[in-house]
Amino acid sequence: MIILSKCSICGKSFGFGEDRYYDRNSKEICRSCFQEKYGEIILETKGGYYYGGHKAYPAGGFLSEEETGHMYLTKNYFIFIKPSFWGRAIKWGIWIPLEKVQLAGYDIRDEARRINLLGGGIGGELGAGLEGGLFGGTLHKSGKKHEIVLPYVDENGILQIPRFGVASIFGGAIKEWAKAIYERIVEIQKEKRSRITGKASEASEVASILDQIKKLGELRELGLITEEEFQEKKKKLLEKI
Repeated sequence: MIILSKCSICGKSFGFGEDRYYDRNSKEICRSCFQEKYGEIILETKGGYYYGGHKAYPAGGFLSEEETGHMYLTKNYFIFIKPSFWGRAIKWGIWIPLEKVQLAGYDIRDEARRINLLGGGIGGELGAGLEGGLFGGTLHKSGKKHEIVLPYVDENGILQIPRFGVASIFGGAIKEWAKAIYERIVEIQKEKRSRITGKASEASEVASILDQIKKLGELRELGLITEEEFQEKKKKLLEKI
C-alpha cells in the first residue's frame, strides 16, 4: 500500500511533482490552504536569498554569505522558507505580516559582492552557483547584489531588519519583487488608514446622535414635547446607529 503525502489541513493528496507549501508550524499544506492562511500569492520563486538581519536566523556559512530558499509574496505576507537538503521539509522560515512592515525603513540596497577562493576543486551546489564548478587556481567574483530590506516588529515586539534577494538575469526579478512589495505595503497602509478614519467617523456620528437625544430629553422636561414625541424621535435616532 502506497501512502501518499497529504495536506495537513484539508487532507488533499499531493500529485507527482506537485509543489508543497508550509505553514508556520512547518506542516506540509497544499497551495489552496496556503493561500487561505496567508493570502493570494502574488509572486513566488525557489531562487530566493536571505542575507541575514533577523536576530533568530543568522545567514551564511563556510562557503556562502547567504541562505537560499523559497520566497513568496502574498496579499498579506512576505515569506522566506529554508528547505531541507532534499526539499521535502523545511529547516526554518520567516513569515513577515506586510501590515507590520515599517514603510519608512523599507529599502533596496546595492551591496558589493566579492568572493575569493584559493586552490582545490569545488563543485556541487557551490559550483552550480558559480557556473559549473571550479578546479584549482583563484576565483575573484565581483559585482553587486541587490537586497530588499524589510524592517518589521515581530510577534514578540522586537524590531527585525531582514534582507532578501532573488536570483535573476540582469536584476530583472529584483525590480519586479521590489515594485510588487512596495505597492502591496502602500495598499495595506491605505486600507488601515481608511479603517481608522471610518471608525472615527462612526464614533463622531454616534456622539452626535446621543447629543440629540439628550437635547430631546431636555425639551421633554421643559414640557415643549410630549413623552410620546420624545420616544418616537428617540427611536428614529437610535435606528441610525
